[in-house]
Amino acid sequence: MMAFGGLRRSEACAVRPSDIQEDGLWAVVQVRRTVVKAGGRVVVREATKTDESVRDVPIPPPWSSRLLLLRDEADARGDTWMLQGTDGPRDPDAVSSIYGRWFSTQPFSRIPMRNLRNSYTTAMIARGADSAMVSKVTGHASMDVTYRNYLRPSAEDFIAALPSPPDA
Repeated sequence: MMAFGGLRRSEACAVRPSDIQEDGLWAVVQVRRTVVKAGGRVVVREATKTDESVRDVPIPPPWSSRLLLLRDEADARGDTWMLQGTDGPRDPDAVSSIYGRWFSTQPFSRIPMRNLRNSYTTAMIARGADSAMVSKVTGHASMDVTYRNYLRPSAEDFIAALPSPPDA
C-alpha cells in the first residue's frame, strides 16, 4: 500500500479488510485513520494527518490482485486489521522491523520503508500524472508539498524543457 498507493506507514497500519474494495482489476483502499505509538502503546487515531489525507487510493494491477487476496485471507481469519497485532493493529515500528528483516534474507539491497511512498509519488510525476491528482491521491495538504518534496526533474527533463540552441 505504501509502494503502490503512496500510503504513509501510519495509514497502512490502520487499514481494515473492509477498507479495501474491488473496482474491476483495481483495489481501492479507503484511508480514514492512522496508527501511531503514544506512551509506548499502539493507538488508533480516528483521524488522519490532515483533512486532505482522508481519501480513496487506487492500487493498480497486478498488485491489486495480491492485496485483494490478502484482504480475503485476513477476513477469513477474522482479523480486524490488515496488519493484525496481538490485540489490535500492528505497531508501525514493528512493521518496519519485519520489513527490514525480510530484506536481510533477500539477494538485493534494502530499500528504506520511508522511500516507498517517496518513490511512488516521484514515479507518478515522472510518468506524467497530473500534479493536482498526485497531491490528492497522496493526501497532501497542498500542491506545494508535492512540488517541494517530490518533483525531482532529471537532466533529461531540464534539457527537454529548454529551447534548442541556435545552429552554429
